[in-house]
Amino acid sequence: EAVGTMVGGISHELNNVLQSIFLYGGLIQDKLPDDEDQQANISHLLKDGERAKDIVKQVLTFSRETKVEMRPQALHKLLLESLVLQRASLPANIEIKHDIDVNCGLVQCDKTQIHQIIINLCNNAQHAMETKGGSLTVSLKQIQASLFKGDPESEVIELIISDTGHGINTSDLERIFDPFFTTKQFDKGTGLGLSVIHGIVEMMEGQISVTSKVGTGTTFRILFPVTDAVQEENSLNSDAVPDVMNRSILLVDDEESIRVATQVVFTHRGFTVDSASDGEQALELFKANPRKYDLIVTDKSMPKMSGVELTRAIRDTNSDIPIILSTGHLGIEDEEEFKDIGITSYIQKPWTAEELIKKIQKLDDN
Repeated sequence: EAVGTMVGGISHELNNVLQSIFLYGGLIQDKLPDDEDQQANISHLLKDGERAKDIVKQVLTFSRETKVEMRPQALHKLLLESLVLQRASLPANIEIKHDIDVNCGLVQCDKTQIHQIIINLCNNAQHAMETKGGSLTVSLKQIQASLFKGDPESEVIELIISDTGHGINTSDLERIFDPFFTTKQFDKGTGLGLSVIHGIVEMMEGQISVTSKVGTGTTFRILFPVTDAVQEENSLNSDAVPDVMNRSILLVDDEESIRVATQVVFTHRGFTVDSASDGEQALELFKANPRKYDLIVTDKSMPKMSGVELTRAIRDTNSDIPIILSTGHLGIEDEEEFKDIGITSYIQKPWTAEELIKKIQKLDDN
């Protein structure tokens, strides 16, 4: 509860800093010549920004302060996606072995959280083997098992991730899922990864266990309940993108660095942009010429008038102009409120310029 309160207070500021890094980093990357070294340098910078973004997400997940989108999905697809990324980052002395059954049933899950589980466990395995190397083995299959003591057996998906690393002491093994407990060096881990995984598995009504032997390796076993729900088909064609670059946008954000960078991005893409530093100023601009704008992109948390209050005020004028809300902290209750007051869409900070452009493009598909 204490961590949740703390995260709620600082996530907005952290996400604003990361937002600025992503926007200005992207602008620099676009302007750099095709110099291999310079492009690599900026790519490393943006990659570290992604790592920082993931840390914020992990803390939000741990404190139950973030929204999850549970839907029936095939775990083998998410697992293979993660392993492709993981393989690229593994040193040459670590081998990946996998035995993945692609005919497993579906699991009710959040895609981002499943990626968190896989990446965290694989990263832990990598740290355990970084000195001497070894094998990372991943298996996925559908079995009959009891999820909880005393329950009858049912269809479950079994995910096993094991390594041949240094192993974990028995005394440490008892605390392995405790928040902020870590066996890594001070600068190597936050102690949140496994506690986050434990929380996700519990939320999915699954089961996680770990066995380890010092000098031999560690094995994590996770059981997920199989769902009878049918997987939703993605009807959107990502290649078919409508031309929306001639739109006039009213941009609202109290952070000058974010506002300026976003305006530059929009202008380079062919948009016409007016900007405001708070909701009251934006409302005045809109009321002065409501037909001038095709779209409003506004931050949620601002002084004088928030993005939510601005939306209410604009809807009170009977305008149906599309409004995209940018927010760093999103819960299920927020999403329901957004729909009620007339917010057309939202995007979660920190976002990249490409993610915002795609969000605007999708407005024409809805």
